[in-house]
Amino acid sequence: MMIALSSILGKINPLDKGNSNDEYCLSLVISDKKVKSAIWNLSGGSDSFTPGDAEGWSNESTEELIVAADASIASAVTKLPYLEGKQPTKVILGLPEHWVEGNGVSPRKSLILQKVCQKLLLKSLGFVVTPEAIAHFLEIEEGGLPSIILVSLSETEVIVSLIAKGKFLGSKLVGRSDNLSLDLEEGLLRFEHQGVLPTRILLLPDGDLTTDMGELRQNLIAYPWVGPENEKKLNFLQLPKVEVASEDFEIRAVVTAGKDELGLGGVKEKPVVQEKVKEEIFVQETPEDFGFVKNKDFLKAQVAVVEEVPLAGEEKAPTIETEVFPSLPAPEPVFKEKKFAVKKIISLVFSKLKLVKKIKLFSGITRLQRRFVFNKALLLFMVGVLVAGGLGLFSFYRLAKAEVKIFVQPQKVEKEFEFTASAKTSAVDTEKMMLPAREMPIDVSGTKTADVNGKKIVGDKASGGIVIYNGSEKLRTLTKGLIIKGPNNLKFVLDDEVKVASKTADLNAVPPVEKWGEAKASVTASEIGAQYNIAASSILSLESAGGALLIKNPNALSGGSSREIQAVSKEDRDNLQAALFSELQEKADEEVKNKLSPKDYLLPDSLKLINKGDQFNHEVGDEVSTITLEEKATFVVLYLQEADFKTMADKNISELIPEGYQKEPIKEESNFTLRDKVKGAYTAKVFGEFIPVLETSEVPKRLAAKSIAKGEKLLKNFKQVVGVNVTIRPKIFSFLKIFPLKQQNISVIIESL
Repeated sequence: MMIALSSILGKINPLDKGNSNDEYCLSLVISDKKVKSAIWNLSGGSDSFTPGDAEGWSNESTEELIVAADASIASAVTKLPYLEGKQPTKVILGLPEHWVEGNGVSPRKSLILQKVCQKLLLKSLGFVVTPEAIAHFLEIEEGGLPSIILVSLSETEVIVSLIAKGKFLGSKLVGRSDNLSLDLEEGLLRFEHQGVLPTRILLLPDGDLTTDMGELRQNLIAYPWVGPENEKKLNFLQLPKVEVASEDFEIRAVVTAGKDELGLGGVKEKPVVQEKVKEEIFVQETPEDFGFVKNKDFLKAQVAVVEEVPLAGEEKAPTIETEVFPSLPAPEPVFKEKKFAVKKIISLVFSKLKLVKKIKLFSGITRLQRRFVFNKALLLFMVGVLVAGGLGLFSFYRLAKAEVKIFVQPQKVEKEFEFTASAKTSAVDTEKMMLPAREMPIDVSGTKTADVNGKKIVGDKASGGIVIYNGSEKLRTLTKGLIIKGPNNLKFVLDDEVKVASKTADLNAVPPVEKWGEAKASVTASEIGAQYNIAASSILSLESAGGALLIKNPNALSGGSSREIQAVSKEDRDNLQAALFSELQEKADEEVKNKLSPKDYLLPDSLKLINKGDQFNHEVGDEVSTITLEEKATFVVLYLQEADFKTMADKNISELIPEGYQKEPIKEESNFTLRDKVKGAYTAKVFGEFIPVLETSEVPKRLAAKSIAKGEKLLKNFKQVVGVNVTIRPKIFSFLKIFPLKQQNISVIIESL
């Protein structure tokens, strides 16, 4: 069932702080799947802006759009306690680009909007293309010409809009899949944009509370927009920054554009807004031509004859022809005012004739008759005076009331004392000056993401084959893992155990020669890096004493490489942990303020951590660009209950109250400061004002029926009284300067100066 907007707007109360001349306007942002609204000040008075809820519709029925718009506007109205008694019937529309043709709204969409405005009793002042309004809004808010990619989401579609250097280049509609990054990539490729793409992406929420905008943002951040992985060749110079707009971002942009177009924004340039008009009539140049027409509905101002194409589920409507100018009311007849003047003159003449007739009749009465008439009139006058006096006296007796304020000089008392607060004490001990400190646990949690700044060297180790020569007469065994030194003290590790035969003598040679034993083996560099790629036939040796061993590499050792990557460091984790913990402390402080009674006293510097749990999504050394930490913490804070502190304060200040003064103060202040945190010692200051004890029960009886002057003199005779003020109500009786006759109608109040 649709809520009637007119019935809601008529019940809005006036603005307490506003101007009675303020006028309010509506703005509607309409897309294929959703409607958003806002109510704002049109007269340029107070800067009022109240957004409504986002409502969905299926783009299949004009009636659904009417219901959605009505619900959104109603939600904005319910947030306002006032509207100056005026119904905001003027509306500015924010429309998607594909609803616009040329300089105006497409004929089919124009008929839909006319039905919406007619049903909701709205007058359309004009429209803006929503992405153009956003570009204008960003230019005002951030300065300069914005370059940005807008991503508007719905349940089944994604609208990609491109703004470059403040210029709106258009929008592309893409079907929504499970991967928003691929949908955005497809939309950007459809632009065939030759220049560099903006490095800023703004996500516009779809109004659905179940949509996780943070997850969608992370999806876009993680996508490889630049680098060799991006085969689509999108022209990004660097990874784009992804932001999520607030819920009221679009409607606020449309409101700002509307204000500027109507001369309320105070900006030099205005967004492009249009109104559909037949091109053969005139060329648009003035502000009124661009979609905003004073005192005229711009939808009805369009000169066009359009056959409506019905939406699904609707019957075809007849052809509609709109008028350019509404018919003017017929002028009232001129003779109407003259006729009234003649009638008034005739009536005045007849009244004068009646007065003359009465004077003539009275002049014919005899002297005796006149005396009788005079005495009778005098008697009636006296009776009237007595009756009026009696009624006045009765009214004074029943209605007259007096408020008597007796002003006294208060006694000010101030005391400073020291006390100790301890959680181990459960009761107030005024002898030991100890108060029980109550504990309040506070559970908080949070998540924080930070960029990774750590660096890490990764790569491969060089390896290759070697030949070991044994010049000794014994078999030599080299164990696996043995360190072999190369040029520049580079170290290599023996991959496997190797046995090298002893030297032998070649007796067949002339003269005979010795032949060294030899064995082949493989080695691997001890560390990564290209410096371990040594040339062939390099001289190698054992790190420990080799003793008649010669080592060479017949071929070059190769495969060594190294590179620096971005990886999580311990410092990254520590910094993120410290930042999130600081936020949780602030959050705990806010929780304490919400949970603590306003009358209780929070002990300063008493917030402490009793339990904490951290969970990182990446370990030290992981190659990532960001790291996220989830942290839960339990704090405890100490506070004093008001009753406990008052008991201690009363004990210390009571001995300073003079005799004859009330024990309860009419005004009191207290504060305390931390003296020793380890011992829980505090210094307190207590201030109070006490008034004298005055017996006022007999005062009304002594004041009844007395003159105010005598009553004031009587009251000033009281000790400690420094002033008296008497107020008589109703005010008409104050001229008598007498106290009421009934003592029950006299009230006495004691106040301090």
